[in-house]
Amino acid sequence: MTLQYTSPLLTIGILFFFAKMLGIVAKRFRLPSVIGEILGGAILGPFAIGGYIDSWSGIDLINVDSTVLLFSQVAVVLIIFSAAAENGFSGLRQAGIYAVLVAVGGAILPVILGFYFYIATGKSLAGAILIASTMAATSLAITVQSMERFKEKYGAEANLIFNAAAIDDVISVIILAVALTVLSTGRALSTISVFVIVITATFTWFVMLVASLTIIPQFIKIVARMKDDSLLESASLAVAFAMSSISAFVGLSTVVGAYLGGISMAGSQAREHARRFSNILKDALGPLFFAVIGAELNFANFLDPYTLLGMALLTLIAVLGKVVGAGTPAFVKFKKARSSLRVGMAMVPRGEVGLVIAGIALEQGVVSRSLYAEIIGMVLLTSIIGPILLQRLYHMGLRMD
Repeated sequence: MTLQYTSPLLTIGILFFFAKMLGIVAKRFRLPSVIGEILGGAILGPFAIGGYIDSWSGIDLINVDSTVLLFSQVAVVLIIFSAAAENGFSGLRQAGIYAVLVAVGGAILPVILGFYFYIATGKSLAGAILIASTMAATSLAITVQSMERFKEKYGAEANLIFNAAAIDDVISVIILAVALTVLSTGRALSTISVFVIVITATFTWFVMLVASLTIIPQFIKIVARMKDDSLLESASLAVAFAMSSISAFVGLSTVVGAYLGGISMAGSQAREHARRFSNILKDALGPLFFAVIGAELNFANFLDPYTLLGMALLTLIAVLGKVVGAGTPAFVKFKKARSSLRVGMAMVPRGEVGLVIAGIALEQGVVSRSLYAEIIGMVLLTSIIGPILLQRLYHMGLRMD
């Protein structure tokens, strides 16, 4: 086997180990492990120490190529599937309308604030829409990992947060669909056009939800007749990837499919097998996803003070938009300011969807390299700030509640 084929595998192994190691170090300092994993990827990524290693050795040992990104996508599917398999449809039903309100408020308010901010600074309509769209989606994977230690003590909050973040992904896809349509046509959409896009995406999600809750448990019943635990575990993994693929095929995020697949398995005979097997795989691959987020950070882009200022303002809008937009419906439900603040802060981390939108904006020539760096910086900062502040809020709550 030539070095050309081993390089991505070496990158995966190095990033995974270093991210896992820094994740353990972060936990010892009472920080979420995801923070250490993101920083591990940033430190050892191709734009930092990894770049120096490559220059010194003459080999692309640290190269985030399509193979590494594929493994990263597998990791995020497992993270979301595992969490959904543990909560199930009952969790979504219990959260009910409040999960929808938290998701809508947390997605729409940052988009509105970001849009008008960038219109006021002279950006084009298409640019302002795409930049604002990066602030809509909460990173479900980061939120799930951040809540891991507190879900037993704060079960109602954790259930609301998890399901709101999952619904948030659907809303973000709708917002992205509207944004890309504006970009392709070069003009603002009519109210009817926006309505059609929203209804189509929502209906697609609902049909997938009903299908997953009815068809997949019946499929598992058939598999269970074979009376083989390993086959049930394999079936749960097949469901995770099949639902993710179907979700992508119909125009939704793969994360949405993984979430629906996990919910369906939670209501089947294979629930325990799915939870146990997916948790093992999640722990084995999960850190790689967060390491790749960090590895895509280019520190050189942040030497410009104007870029740093823009990133700070974008991050401020992103944080305030989520805290107020998601926290207000949570306050109506829990009647506690501390609970609403924790829910809002849990929705702050952006992640894969924001990075995808930023990449589309750059590819289409809608944003400059410096503005792209601001967006990436906002995504990474919210991914780090959110879990740290959330953990501080929950530790305070343990002393006060």
